Amino acid sequence: AGAPPWALMAPTQRLCAIAWCLAGPLAWLCVGCATCAARCVQRSVEYITSYSYVLVAMNGRGFCKSCAQSFTMIGQNPAMVAVNWTVKRLLSLCMVASTVARCTLTCYLHLVYVRGSCHRGLCTAAFAKAGRGGALDPVYPALLAGILAAAVASAVASVFSCAVDTIFCCALQDIDASEG
Repeated sequence: AGAPPWALMAPTQRLCAIAWCLAGPLAWLCVGCATCAARCVQRSVEYITSYSYVLVAMNGRGFCKSCAQSFTMIGQNPAMVAVNWTVKRLLSLCMVASTVARCTLTCYLHLVYVRGSCHRGLCTAAFAKAGRGGALDPVYPALLAGILAAAVASAVASVFSCAVDTIFCCALQDIDASEG
């Protein structure tokens, strides 16, 4: 008749729940700290791996050597890496948010003032006849345009992020080459 609720939880959450039931809060705290440490290691490896892919493409070396090189580059320039990550995220966020806002607003205004002939006073009568939630309500197509704009802008932001990572890795390699 279906799985028990604990079977639907993530494995680490199940482990925490079992530790709480069997050994009490101290075991629960230990399992929680171990889970947090494992997540931190996982995120660190993913972060190093993202630069490693760029270095594999740039230098044509193997993945393991590129991982070692990216680890060294990140370790030698932590402030530059942090600033690069922050600026990249902020620019991507601004790009996606502004694209979604412009597309949604443009679609809404186009439907209200151009297609709805509001400039002649016809759309208010049509909206009143159809009801505010009727088929002529321009909010729904504008929201759909916003959702589609978010999908496209996120894809463009991903390409932008890869380009910024590539330029950043080139700059770090150039800095290392000129100092050594």
